[in-house]
Amino acid sequence: MRKRNLRIWVLGIPVLVLIAVIIFSLTSGGSFTAALGRINTAILSNFGWLFSVTTLILVVVCFAAMLSPFGRVRIGGRDAKPSLKTKDVFAIVLCSIVGIGMVTWGTAEVMAHYTAPLPTLGIAPYSNEAADFAMETVMLHWTFPAYATYALPSLLFAFLFYNMKRPFSVSEVLCPVTGRAPGKRAAGVIDCICVFTLLCGLVSSIGTTVLSLVGGFTYLSDGEIRKSVLTIIILTAAIVLAFVVSSVTGVMKGIKFLSGMNLKFFLVLAAFVLIFGPTSFILNYGVEGFGNMVQHFFGAMLRTNAASGSDWSYWWSIFYWAVYMAWAPISAMFIGKVCYGQTVRKVVMMTLVGPSVFTAAWMAIFSGTSMGFERAGYGIAGAYQQGYEYTTYAVFEHLPLTLLLIIVFLFVACVSVVTASDSATDALAGLVLKEESAEVPGIDEKTKAGTEAGKKKTWIKIMFGAIIGAASVIIVVYSDVSGIKMISNIGGFPALLVEILAIAGVLKIMKNPQKYDEFKEDYDENGQYKPTRRE
Repeated sequence: MRKRNLRIWVLGIPVLVLIAVIIFSLTSGGSFTAALGRINTAILSNFGWLFSVTTLILVVVCFAAMLSPFGRVRIGGRDAKPSLKTKDVFAIVLCSIVGIGMVTWGTAEVMAHYTAPLPTLGIAPYSNEAADFAMETVMLHWTFPAYATYALPSLLFAFLFYNMKRPFSVSEVLCPVTGRAPGKRAAGVIDCICVFTLLCGLVSSIGTTVLSLVGGFTYLSDGEIRKSVLTIIILTAAIVLAFVVSSVTGVMKGIKFLSGMNLKFFLVLAAFVLIFGPTSFILNYGVEGFGNMVQHFFGAMLRTNAASGSDWSYWWSIFYWAVYMAWAPISAMFIGKVCYGQTVRKVVMMTLVGPSVFTAAWMAIFSGTSMGFERAGYGIAGAYQQGYEYTTYAVFEHLPLTLLLIIVFLFVACVSVVTASDSATDALAGLVLKEESAEVPGIDEKTKAGTEAGKKKTWIKIMFGAIIGAASVIIVVYSDVSGIKMISNIGGFPALLVEILAIAGVLKIMKNPQKYDEFKEDYDENGQYKPTRRE
């Protein structure tokens, strides 16, 4: 029987600090945000090289784990049966990691690099070379490096929870490296930091999504629906209610349903844009952009622009790595839970390879359409200069069924942030309610749903939803999301240590899985993993 004790400090401290941050943001007159900006700049400029190197190593180690004998090891033991189908795990990973960013920046980022390419390359803005650089950079930012940041810790957490039978805590990444369980104080500090940065990330994500939705409704209503306190409260409440209801119904019902539905809309939307957009240009431009990314991968990954003094890398590539890392620890805990019953090789396929290929295709279609229309003289770059959120609507104006496209786009954006918030809330609740081991989605959920422990977890999820929703409304109405977003990004610095520990942990386990695996019977006398009929 599992013990669950409320970790009051892991719950209370991050919430109190979040409240303090909001108060400072409202009362400081911009000085607080400026101070955060200086801290953010200092971290990125002094440790940008470490973010870049670590992200590159994450990609390499993920593929090494997939191709090595360790890839045959099954999460949960040789006889464990997956509680979720492969397509369901793929949809959950895609929609709960970078789904909202993929939707938001699909048409916009390519315009950013087209109008202002990396200065040290000597490329003229709006040139053919700028167009090539733009697609190559979009492919880099949204494919393998992005997903590897989540995939490797997800793999480690899955092995820790289900094969090593370790407690559900971020601090458990220390276990394979040090050979012993982390102390209670160290565990509490690490978990507090990760909870706080993820809370900030959720507030900023919901806030920016609400602003994007307001812009969409303003467009649809021809200016009748504008940004107001009532509009923001209604939209935020709808998002929070959706992800709380989904979260309390469990992974098998809520997140599985939402992510599966969202994936279908992704496919329909992408197919429509591909068919009715500049199809030939999309295919040629996308293939070339992906090829250029592969060709220049290592150089682009390690670019810091130190000699030139340019801050381009700090505010684009390295900034992305920091953002991904800030979300990774707790998001990876959730993803690790849904990988029960899968082999290590399949985990990497579902969390890194498959989503990267899908996102590359998505970016090829939407970024390709954006660039194709810009080159045709439709003024997409001008729309981007007004604000990145206007880029998508400018692109849709030149496609058939514009009104329907925008409605579907807004729905997809909304469901994407709901799915991401849903999975994050589930992991947050598991952290503040000390679990001796992770629940198996769809199995333990059913047996625990009506128990006191299950009810307590439900109330924790509702409480987190209320806090996140209230904070999002306050920030959007009375301040802006830049300060809270800056804190979330700064959280990428301590999360960088978690990623480094995850790399070290996976490498140690890969060397001798039997040493760490509680299922010793799954290995032969030579320490090799026994084959199964399902392999």
